[in-house]
Amino acid sequence: MHLINRAVVVLTPKQPYADWANRTRDEAPPTSLEETRRSAIAFLIPGFELTQDMERYISDHAEEMFTRALADWDEDRSRWPQRRNHLLLREWFDVDLHDLVIDLAVEPLEIEDVDA
Repeated sequence: MHLINRAVVVLTPKQPYADWANRTRDEAPPTSLEETRRSAIAFLIPGFELTQDMERYISDHAEEMFTRALADWDEDRSRWPQRRNHLLLREWFDVDLHDLVIDLAVEPLEIEDVDA
């Protein structure tokens, strides 16, 4: 068991995200809010002493996180909202902060770069 020098931000979709997701499904049957909420995404961020520093970091990286969450559902950027800022992120997602991250795995972390 290892304590990791990171915090976690979890974005869990809310109704506006589910509505958008359904608009991207073309002919497919609609998905429920419950189903889209199972598509939560977690981001490791630097560890901070103060919650307000974590909040500032989230605000500064809101577009990047928003973009990743949208791309996980639909890669067609023409269907994405034009404005992907901190305010819309909070409107579309529950944003949960966790400042204690413990790795229970035995194998070492593997890191792979991904484009947002």
